[in-house]
Amino acid sequence: MGRQLKDLMAKELASRYAGTENCLIIGYHGVTAQEEHQLRRALQGKNLKMQVLKNSLAARAFGEIGLDRLTSFLDGPSAIVSGETDVVDMCKAVSEWAREHEKLSVRGGLMNGQAISAEDAAKLARIPPLEVLHAQVLAGIQGPMVYLANAFGAILSQLGRTLDAIRRKKEEEDKK
Repeated sequence: MGRQLKDLMAKELASRYAGTENCLIIGYHGVTAQEEHQLRRALQGKNLKMQVLKNSLAARAFGEIGLDRLTSFLDGPSAIVSGETDVVDMCKAVSEWAREHEKLSVRGGLMNGQAISAEDAAKLARIPPLEVLHAQVLAGIQGPMVYLANAFGAILSQLGRTLDAIRRKKEEEDKK
């Protein structure tokens, strides 16, 4: 490959990933072309894109745009997964596919511009969906309020029974 072509390809990569905050670098050594196609399809369904990288060009491109921290993940056949979704959804999508295809591995990536390891990506993949987290937070907030409401209800109920008993006692005294 000629020097000018390599420079052009590195600039294209740099322009494509400049400003990238969330991405994953994956290893796909031993993944067949058919499996790679299936992965691309699965990722497209989740608004994610996968691009196979030539490590030396990717390292140059990442260096140009200040993403040097990604170059340590470029070892062997590499690809980058990126998209408009958050990094948790990205980790879930790739990890789900990697469970079924052992040849695929997450090497690391970026979350909000900070480098994350493969272990961090695996932890992110285990986080429950956002809707479940919202429900858990609301349940945590609602629980003490329900307890407090029940406690006040019991107090008011007891007060009502006490006042009713006093009223009945006065009525009996008035009849005598």
